[in-house]
Amino acid sequence: MTCKGYGDGQQGLLDNIPAGIIIADRHMKVAAFNNAWSEICRECMGKKMERGADISASMDEEVAKMLAQAIHGKKAEASCHQLEKAKDRYFDLIAVPVMGGGAMLMAVESTKRCQEMKALEAAKSEAEFYVDLMSHDIRNFNQVTMGYIELLQLSGALSDVERAYLEKARKGVIDSNKLIDNIKKVRLIRQFAGKKLARMDLCRILVEDSREVGGVFPKARISLGFDAKEPRYIMADEYVHEIFRHIMENAVKYDPHPEKLIDVTLKPVKRDGRDYWSVAIADHGTGIPDEKKSAIFERMSRTTRGAGVGLSIVSVIVGKYGGRIYVEDRVKGDPSQGSVFTVELPRGSE
Repeated sequence: MTCKGYGDGQQGLLDNIPAGIIIADRHMKVAAFNNAWSEICRECMGKKMERGADISASMDEEVAKMLAQAIHGKKAEASCHQLEKAKDRYFDLIAVPVMGGGAMLMAVESTKRCQEMKALEAAKSEAEFYVDLMSHDIRNFNQVTMGYIELLQLSGALSDVERAYLEKARKGVIDSNKLIDNIKKVRLIRQFAGKKLARMDLCRILVEDSREVGGVFPKARISLGFDAKEPRYIMADEYVHEIFRHIMENAVKYDPHPEKLIDVTLKPVKRDGRDYWSVAIADHGTGIPDEKKSAIFERMSRTTRGAGVGLSIVSVIVGKYGGRIYVEDRVKGDPSQGSVFTVELPRGSE
């Protein structure tokens, strides 16, 4: 289609299109439009459309800008756009160049979809507000409770049994605060993780995380079964440390032995025609029964590894990177001998 000589036949074709159509020539003048666009102009912009009109002076600013961009050869799109006077109606717009110079813009009404999307966004914002409010208030209540617990612990009139009960209460408050932090962390990870990936050396990540965990847990003995001098690249972001630190910390927490032994191995694997780096973290802890192995990655699950969102966080991040995580027995068929958590992450360019 060109911008010259729109006869009755061509105009008839335009008028049969239910979406609004306007065509501009290379000088930003109205070359043609259909009945649907005429109605949009009348109802949503309070203007009458005429051929030869200067688009820049008579059109909605966004429409004029999109047509100008398309005239210069670049397609332009806008979703859920509100035309000048139609604050309760929304349109999806697309402008494309046409042969012979000029551009064509199509406007498809999307009011119902856009209103539903905005309602969902408003509901999400409200839910996040209440989560933040509750988290803030619960943390304040916990701080007051912790203060009284610590005052009681300083008292010399308590029996050993009473002190043991107080210590359990103190741990409950600490765990409550940790759960609040994890819930807020899950929200951030779901929103931002995987959006801006960069090439990162998986070996360096594992070395840093093992040192971090070893510093917090002096009894941990973490063995890295790979040459850390040879880089292995993945595409990840700063949340990658949440994966391996959490698994290693769990390996320490759920190991009843005086010395906590953790073996970390790294190898290449191929799955579904794609290359991955596979990290296996083996512990000597209490293990996980077969019927609970998949549940530990579910949101807010309660398993032998406790209640919370820790491994749910790990699973979400791995999923954002396009990888997978699973757990097996360290000694096949005997969960009591410990577990092996395996994380497979897509290989980055070398």
